[in-house]
Amino acid sequence: PSDSKLKGLRLLFFYEFIYEQLQLCLVNSINNIKKVSISYIRFKRLTSCIVTYKIEVIDKVTKKIKIEFVYAKVYTQQNYKQAKEKSETAHSYNKQFLNIPIYCDSEQIIFYPYYADREIQALSSLLDARKLRRVLYKQDNIFKNGNLKLSHKKMTYELLRYKPEKRALLKIHTICTNTLTGKKETIHYYIKSDTTERGKAVSDLLGELTIRNSNVTAPIYFDVENQLMVFKEIKAEPLDMHLNTQGFDSINKLTASLIADIHNAKISDSVKSRALNLKNDYEATAKSIITILPESNFIIDEILKALKSISENLTISEKVLLHGDFSFEQILLSEEKLYLLDFDRFSFGDFHEDIGNYIGHLYYKKISDPSSSVDQYVSDFLTEYESFSNWKIDEHKLHYWVAISLLQLAIKPFRVFEKNWDTKIIITLKVVLDVIKG
Repeated sequence: PSDSKLKGLRLLFFYEFIYEQLQLCLVNSINNIKKVSISYIRFKRLTSCIVTYKIEVIDKVTKKIKIEFVYAKVYTQQNYKQAKEKSETAHSYNKQFLNIPIYCDSEQIIFYPYYADREIQALSSLLDARKLRRVLYKQDNIFKNGNLKLSHKKMTYELLRYKPEKRALLKIHTICTNTLTGKKETIHYYIKSDTTERGKAVSDLLGELTIRNSNVTAPIYFDVENQLMVFKEIKAEPLDMHLNTQGFDSINKLTASLIADIHNAKISDSVKSRALNLKNDYEATAKSIITILPESNFIIDEILKALKSISENLTISEKVLLHGDFSFEQILLSEEKLYLLDFDRFSFGDFHEDIGNYIGHLYYKKISDPSSSVDQYVSDFLTEYESFSNWKIDEHKLHYWVAISLLQLAIKPFRVFEKNWDTKIIITLKVVLDVIKG
């Protein structure tokens, strides 16, 4: 995209420039950069653009490869000066990679290491291994008898998901020793932190769901001040690894029964009162797509008119607990048992919204892999859902929510900077129109 207010915008997408800037800070480092790739983009026209880089780093001594994350933010001329002054007051981080921000004054760009993200308050705290170990000793019941010890020196952090200034998910690796037998084993935890201040509501919801549903796990610890949750590891694999495998037929049906159970869940009034009550923001997504891809304007306009026409005649079915972001990306599989993750967007509304989101993700997969058996998966999923939920699916409503799900997914190729992202966006938008037309 181009933007008159963001002078250095285009440089964020040139790897030669990124590599040059990072290499300047590694002159006396024990690390060498092997590869740089873009993993996430957030663009706000006339305001700022953030690009996250996934960096493969080689240790010069051990020759081991590890992954680091850095994000760059381009500012308007007015905001750059303020952002630089703010970042200069921060202390240096005792890390081997990018200890301090990098400033490109002429282009109004600042590079930040992910652990210097000041919006996600918990990052600086949870990256202290000694402090984290104290939390785990206190919160995880396996340490109550005092026979197990955690090593803070062996503790390492793997960043799994990261949206700068919004949220982070890390996997913790360390060694647990039985002081009686001397036996050692590797143990893992997941730490999640974000800036939405919805942690308490989500934690309470998961606590209630866990009592009735073994497919949902509650955090063992929640820090209100830092909006930080700690989860014990579930030995499982993401469901999308099993798409188009022979076993996905049965997994797909299990998924239908899982979401039906969630939709039937009885939740206390106190948790209900803290559910999201947001208008679906598909129009904002549509505007974002036009901003980065002006040639999509005509088809976007056609989609928005069609969705508006449908919405004027829609009635809401009985309100149920909605996951709010229901897709196979939020599901783990462990020995034929499913676990549903990430209830950050939970709300109460029409069940078609959740199942439409799931089916939208299936159709999106088919865009990348036309050979996948999506139509049969969709049919089986809907049949199974109806049998477990006892609700009749309205095809008109279903098409509406599938179309919205696909529209919101249409910007994904740009967000993760896929090759030919512009072509993929247009193809997805055409599928949205096909879905709306039935």
